[in-house]
Amino acid sequence: MVERLPGPIRFTVIAPEYGSLRAPAQILVERYRRARADVTVAFLDPDRNPEQARRLGVRQPVELLVEYEGRSERLGKVSEQGVTSALQRLALHGERWVVGLAGHGEAGLAGRANFDLGDFGAALARAGYRVQPVTLTDTGQLPRNTALLVLAAPQLELPRAEQLLLLDYLAEGATCSGCSATVPRPRPR
Repeated sequence: MVERLPGPIRFTVIAPEYGSLRAPAQILVERYRRARADVTVAFLDPDRNPEQARRLGVRQPVELLVEYEGRSERLGKVSEQGVTSALQRLALHGERWVVGLAGHGEAGLAGRANFDLGDFGAALARAGYRVQPVTLTDTGQLPRNTALLVLAAPQLELPRAEQLLLLDYLAEGATCSGCSATVPRPRPR
């Protein structure tokens, strides 16, 4: 993940200088620092710098502040998975939506029924996406910041106008997993 980010990354390990609390976080961020020259690592001992720790809102014995492109995220549980997830969220430019088409009996991205995709939707939300159901009959369009469109097992045929909206969305450069490379636009009936 860290190799794909074009800008510099800054880590601040917030932990007491002495004792065993700092070592695991320090070892983790050093791996990132060795991977790229533009990764910087700083350390903050909240016992020695209580005012700075208060300004940052430090609440746990060990925290990791991850900064990328003017945005930051603080992790209370320091792990490689946590750092990777934080970097993924920070790398998103603007608010990116995962849109689940609704209104035709589709599986929902927030639903909990056995046919729904609630776990998938929750994982996307943790990754920094806004998961949003959209009913095209209400909106008449897909949001411009749609990063992923999910059409999951509709139980009813989509009206012709909605089919055309989806085809226009695909024609504008969206990709379709499982579709042919070119998506032909059907002729109006």
